[in-house]
This record gives sequence, C-alpha cells and structure tokens, in this order.
Amino acid sequence: MAAFQAGNFEDLQYQVKTDFKEDLNSERVKCNLSEFKQNTFFYYSDAQKCIYIQPVQSKKGFSQKSQIQKLSLTTAPLFAVSKLKCSITGNHALLFGKHGLAVVELPRKWGDDNLFEGGKTKIQCRSTILDQSFYEHHLSIEVVNASWYPGSPTDSHLLVLTTDNCLRIYDITRPEQPLLRLPLFDNVSETSKNRLSMVLGETVVNMAIAPPKEDSLGNKMYPVYVMQESGDVWVLHCKFAQNRIHVEQQGPLVMNPPADDNYGCNFCTLLCLPTTPVTLALATKTGTVYNCVVIVGDEEMDELGNKSVSDYVERFPTESLYVYETIKLEMNLLNSSRQQVIGDPPELSDIMLIRDKSTTDRYISVSSGGIHTITLPWVHELSNFFGSDSQHCNQMEKPADVRYLLCTKPVEDSHASVTVCGCSVFEDGSTLMCILSNGELVPLQLRKPSEQHWEDNKPEAINRHFSSPLRQLRGVGQFQTYISKMLVKEATIPIIKCGGSDDLIPPDVYFKLLTKTTQVLREEYIQKMLLAKAELDKRCKILREKKMEQLEELDLLQNDQTLGDKGEELATKLEQAQENMAAITDRVSKVFRRIQRSSPVLSHEEKEWAQELKLMQNKVNKLKKFSEVIKTKHQNLVLQSTPMSLVNKSTSKPSMATTQAIKIRGVLKDQGSVISQLVDEVNALSVRVGT
Repeated sequence: MAAFQAGNFEDLQYQVKTDFKEDLNSERVKCNLSEFKQNTFFYYSDAQKCIYIQPVQSKKGFSQKSQIQKLSLTTAPLFAVSKLKCSITGNHALLFGKHGLAVVELPRKWGDDNLFEGGKTKIQCRSTILDQSFYEHHLSIEVVNASWYPGSPTDSHLLVLTTDNCLRIYDITRPEQPLLRLPLFDNVSETSKNRLSMVLGETVVNMAIAPPKEDSLGNKMYPVYVMQESGDVWVLHCKFAQNRIHVEQQGPLVMNPPADDNYGCNFCTLLCLPTTPVTLALATKTGTVYNCVVIVGDEEMDELGNKSVSDYVERFPTESLYVYETIKLEMNLLNSSRQQVIGDPPELSDIMLIRDKSTTDRYISVSSGGIHTITLPWVHELSNFFGSDSQHCNQMEKPADVRYLLCTKPVEDSHASVTVCGCSVFEDGSTLMCILSNGELVPLQLRKPSEQHWEDNKPEAINRHFSSPLRQLRGVGQFQTYISKMLVKEATIPIIKCGGSDDLIPPDVYFKLLTKTTQVLREEYIQKMLLAKAELDKRCKILREKKMEQLEELDLLQNDQTLGDKGEELATKLEQAQENMAAITDRVSKVFRRIQRSSPVLSHEEKEWAQELKLMQNKVNKLKKFSEVIKTKHQNLVLQSTPMSLVNKSTSKPSMATTQAIKIRGVLKDQGSVISQLVDEVNALSVRVGT
C-alpha cells in the first residue's frame, strides 16, 4: 500500500505475527482487537497482555519517525479479550470478552510529535477489572457487548449487555458493582427461564446507541436499541437527570412492511447509523442484512410498552421500523457441492457490523467469509427530505453499494481459512486496516465518502467547472455522467487470504476461482470499458463531423468578398428607413392634431378642462370681491383715525393751578371730619337702642 511507510509497517506486522504465534486462543469469533482513535492505531495483544500503539498520519499512514509504544497493564485481564474500545475523549480504553471487562487509563500525550509520555517505548498504565467477583462466579452469564455511554458528564460510564437479558451500567470510578441493573423484556433472573429464552430466541445479541434527542426539560436523551436473537428490537431511553440515570423501555418495535416469515430468525447483530431519521442495520447468521429506517409516530405509547425502573416517568412517541432494503452478502466466492443439495440449510456464521466514522452512509461487515463494505446512497437524500418541506425525494431508487474487499473463505467446506481478528477504519475514511488470525496485517483502500462522490457525479456539479453559460445550457456534463454510470461496477473481486502454506487450496478450487475472477473482470471491467469506448468513439465521430461542417461554413464566410459590400448597403438602407420612419411619424402626429382641432364635438378631456376653467374663473371672481371689500375697509380706517387725532389735540385743557388744589384739599378734609362725626353719633344711637 502506497500510503504507508514501509519501515514501521513491517515492524508492526512482525510484532502482530509474533503475538499470534504465541497466542494459543487464536481462533476467535466476532472479535475486534484494534481501533483508530485521535490519529493513533491501538492493538491489544492477548498473548503479551498489553496494548501496542502506533501514531498515524492522515495522508501518509504510519509515521516513519515514531516507534511502536507498548502499554503494559498493572492488572492484566485473565479472561480472553475479544474487543477493544477507546472512550470518547480518548482518556480510557475498554477491554472486554465473554467473561469480564477491564478499563485501562491511557497516559497523557506531549512533545513535538504528540506521543504518549513524550515517545517512551514502554509505559506502565493503570488498569481496573470491573465487577470481577460477579463474572468469575457466574460463568454462565456472558458479556454480549459493552459500550461507552456518550451522555456521561465525566466520560466514565459504561453500558454492558449480558446474556441474562440485563443491561448493567457501570461507573469506572466505582468498579466493584454496577450503578444500575436493568432486567429487559420482563426478564426474571432464573436459570430455567434463561435457558428457555435461549431456546425461544429471546436472548439479547447486541445493542447500538443512537444520536441524542432532547426531552421536554432540555436534557439529552440517548436511545439505545437492543435486539434479540428472534429479531425483536427494543429501545431504551437513557439519560442523566438529577445525578441519576433514568432508563425507560419501549418495544418490541413493529417491522413494516409485514413479511410471511417475519423476516426470519437467527439474528446476530445490529448497527445504528447517525442519520436523520435513524437508520438501523440488522444482520442474520445466514448473511442477510436488513437496512431499516426508524419512524417515530405521533400516538402515545401503550402501557405495556412502557416499563420504568424508577418513579421518573415520561411518555415517548411510539417508534417502528421500516425495512427499506434487504442485502444478501456473499459468504464465499464459490458454492460448494453441499450447497447445491435441495433443502440443505444454509451456512450459519456470526457477523459483526462496524460503522465507518468518517461518513454516515457506510459501514463494514465482518464475517467468516471476509469483509464487505456497504454504502447506502439514499441516506443523504432521505435526510434532506425530512429536513426540508419538499413533498418528493429524488434518487431514492438507487440500491446499496456492496463491495467484497477481503475473502478469507473461498469455499464453504474449505479448511484453509483464516478469521478477521481486527478491523478499523482511518479517521479520514481512506484505509481499512485488518488483522487476520494468522498475524497478517492487510491494509485495504476505501473509496472516498459517498456524499462527496455523489456531489461530484451530479450534472450541475460537473457543469459548474465550465465558465461558458452556453456549454452549461447545452448540457455538457450529461455525457460525462452517462459514461460514469456505465462504468459503475456491480461486482468486485476481493483480495483472497485463506491461510498459510500448510493448508493449500485444491487445484480444482484454484481453477474455479480463476474462472470466476476472469468472468467478473470480463463482465465488470472489459465489457463495460468496451461499451464506454464505443460510446466515446461515436461521440468523437459526431464531434468530428460537426467540426468539419463548421470549418466549411467558416471557409465560405471567409472566401465571400461581397459580404462586406452587402453589409454596407444594408446599413445605409437601415439608416434611410429609420429617417423615413421618423418623418412619417411626425406627419401622422400633426394630422391627428389638426383632425382633433377641426372636430365640432368636444372630447372628454376638453370637457374636463372647460369645467376646471369655470371653477377657476368663479374662484377668481370671489377673490376680486374679497379684495375690494378689504380695500374699502382699509380706507375707512385711515379716514377715521386722522380727524380724531386732530380733535384730541384741539380739545386739550390746561392743568389746575396750585392754589385751587390747596383749597379743594381743605374742603375735602372738612367734609371728611364731618362725616366721621356723623358716623360716631349713629353708632352711639344704635348702642342705646340695642340696650
């Protein structure tokens, strides 16, 4: 693979192969011992009981400068580890198998290269076994799946699903016992009933966590979908409220449209894609995958569908599953003779579904037959349809794109087969790293995310590159889209990895593989390329003919010398015609005016003008009268004011002499004294009369 640095890749390959040679339990089922997290490749060695890490560059693969780092555990798990999962923040790593769980506290990163502990080769890490006494004394209870709870405020809570149909919630800061033990499906913890549930297919097989929702109080609620072996899917609404975890059950969810066989049985796993609406992938042991869309109803939940583990009760809308499409995976390249017998049951194989975190429409299927990638091109159109007010959805008829990348079992009854023990995708979605049970690391190239691929194949996206609007108007990009659709491959040839040199494939199987490979290459590559070549040749022939016609027309135009003279004549004629048209227009307007003037009948406009003139004349007469009245009033005022002033001046008398004023004052004083005496006498008489 060109994207990887050869030196460090060979070192990691040697280390993994050495660990698998020392591992006595190399035959595992549904195990994934590797993961990519924060540009770092994690791999758990069950033989060394340690974790190997290798920095990864997004474009160049494994870093050439850094070395492989070994994380030794203080308390190594004694149980067989089947999966490794890093926490959301990358501070812890979860190791779990059928009979136990362990949490490893990852060291801090520093330095220029951002390595653990600055790039030390060996690092001692603290590890803790969760609920060790319970899993050691209850060997019949096995761990089905475990996952970090994304709604944890401290990133320290785990959801653990066990075969006794219980969901246990752990806090890694208190590893002795779970915070909550939730029985599922009206489960009673009795051995007889547990065995009966296994016979009836009521045992849980897997769980998946969906994107969060908000309740009426604004708290985030994470739906957890749990599936039974019979295919029944339940949903658990989990959330933190008042420093407690509240879980409410609903189910089983109804699957639409109804099927005669109720979509079969022997379900083994499910996967949740973070889309809108939520998409679930349900897989059976026969290699059938059902892609379902979760539809939320408006009705209230039935009382039988609500089971609360606390006094906290909240009604959630009912949900149902709509099976959008069904996919049948190829478990091997060649059909064996045993499969050709009528009535022979198909091969059963555990399937593990892994989500590609770089995109929302692709996931990986890992089985005994190898690795498939499944891309759902209708997911984005469905999300856009639900997010808009549109009444129709385009491109929903396009089926899922299934690609067979790695084949580990060419024939069903083949003894030379290996299993996949690790499968993880680079964070940019460019590479899939696989670890086989023989210790071989196989990097597989992946296509770019389908949303970018789909946008590039749109005609409007292709036309966007052209600067000329005429080329866009004529649909230049449609032919390119037509050729790209013609070259789409419906089948792929996987890389075959089926064991070492000790277990060789028989020659007849080799011949069948060669024949089928040749047939697929001929049908999917050579024939389609020939058809595309024929279409391109036809297109080139048409374009050549059009080019020759245009060249001939150009020659005719260049050789014709009279075109210039004709153009000048046409220009002069056009000018004369415009001048004549202007003169005729003026004459016509003059004629219209004279006809209107000579007409004995007034027009509507002239009548209106006459009425306006009369009104204006009346107003003018009124104003004249008012002005005359005002002038007369003004003249009268002037005439009256002049003689009064003269009269006032002539009638003015001289002032009183001083002696006269003194005499008048004396007379007034004598009269005042007489009046006061009279008043005193009147008062005295009144007093006497009153007594």
